[in-house]
Amino acid sequence: MERREPFSPSVFFHPGTTLEEKLREMGMGIKELAERTSIPERVIWDVTNGDASISPEMAVSFEQVTHIPARLWMKSQHLYDEYVLAKRPINYLDRISAWERTDSPLVVAEE
Repeated sequence: MERREPFSPSVFFHPGTTLEEKLREMGMGIKELAERTSIPERVIWDVTNGDASISPEMAVSFEQVTHIPARLWMKSQHLYDEYVLAKRPINYLDRISAWERTDSPLVVAEE
């Protein structure tokens, strides 16, 4: 049996792109969506520009206005986040200061 690599798209769009397209389709602007969802305009702007993630609370609010189920907003955000993380490896040790690495109870001292 042939072993296949899992499918990995070469490009994946932030769910804010979908939101922007849906708003255009509905003839609605960011300001009206902000008023109807009580989400600040700046946050919606950041989502549509791909600079902010869609939270579960936002997904529910978007569902009420766009009629796109919250689970689809969340799944889209999850897949986008997974795609981004797969493209750039994270080295957590670089994010932890030298002091934290040496004094951490999780680090076993060399004897």
